[in-house]
Amino acid sequence: MQAKKENIEVETAKLAKTYRRRKNKLLDVLSSQIVAIKPPRMLVKSSLNVFSLKNPIRKHLINIVLNKWFDYFVTMIIIINVFFLCLDDPLAPDDDPLQQVISGINYFIVVIFMFEMFGKIIALGLFIGPGTYLRDGWNVLDCVVNIISFIGLFPGIGRFN
Repeated sequence: MQAKKENIEVETAKLAKTYRRRKNKLLDVLSSQIVAIKPPRMLVKSSLNVFSLKNPIRKHLINIVLNKWFDYFVTMIIIINVFFLCLDDPLAPDDDPLQQVISGINYFIVVIFMFEMFGKIIALGLFIGPGTYLRDGWNVLDCVVNIISFIGLFPGIGRFN
């Protein structure tokens, strides 16, 4: 009787282990499919009341800004920007060669971010309608940072002269 009870416990443990393994495998498969599926983005019919969905410029920009590689590129530029912001010394003289290089790179990066912002505005629309640029909180933050960065490019403002 005792051996039969131990045998049942061993079989129950094996079944439980098999069940957990299969359940975890199924959950892994389902979660990978859920992450891979993105809902389609709603696009307004007209962006800025100028660019329709059939406009070739807008079509091209939609393909660019909704591409995952575009997000990777922008993230890489942000990381590069943070690196150069760490090197920047606001107390260094303007004729310091390192500060001149950092300033030039900063101009270039701000231009890239402005192109990103305007590209997204043309592709998605500005604020009228669902899914437009300023309906996303991250894009609002992006817009504010871009405006502040652009203002900082003007002489006497950016380096507290």
